[in-house]
Amino acid sequence: MSSQPPNWDDVEQAIKELRNDLRAKAATLDDLTVQVKKGRDGAETVEPEQSPIDCMDQIAKLLNQRMDRIDQGLTEIHTKMLATRVFTPTNIPDTRLTFPYSEFNNVARVQNSHLDHHRDVLASFHNAVTNEPIADFPCIVEDLYAMDLAAINSLLHELGESPTTNLPDGQEKVRKFLGMKHITVWPNMRVQGFS
Repeated sequence: MSSQPPNWDDVEQAIKELRNDLRAKAATLDDLTVQVKKGRDGAETVEPEQSPIDCMDQIAKLLNQRMDRIDQGLTEIHTKMLATRVFTPTNIPDTRLTFPYSEFNNVARVQNSHLDHHRDVLASFHNAVTNEPIADFPCIVEDLYAMDLAAINSLLHELGESPTTNLPDGQEKVRKFLGMKHITVWPNMRVQGFS
């Protein structure tokens, strides 16, 4: 999707011009004030070039013109921004396939909570960053217990969890994250997991 940034240079230029024009009019008003004060004090009886009301009318007209230009610039920017939001068949996201990884992982966690044997198939999880299925995810419960510390830490990293320095602690952490409760690892042996 191509997105064209708004052209703020035009708006900034209009504001600068308005500021300069207002400064010029303020200087004119200052001059008029000085002339009126001199005339009132009797020091000088010079007629001002413009009456204060005429000067204020000019300032109001100038302000209206500048505000119209700024408003027109903002309208153009808004129109351009809306034009970049037009959905075409190539930029409409396919929301059916883009669930966040947490949704996939929550479903898998519920499925894994029902496992009770070392040959049960694990529901796989998705990577916490890429939202892709984890490639080397253990297939069955027994595969989890066959993993070494490096493989456990790699799996924890893909799940978005911090690594561990101890293999049993890592297996426990993975079991907890996967939602496994009581798992039969070897015949006649039950290992306490976490729900």
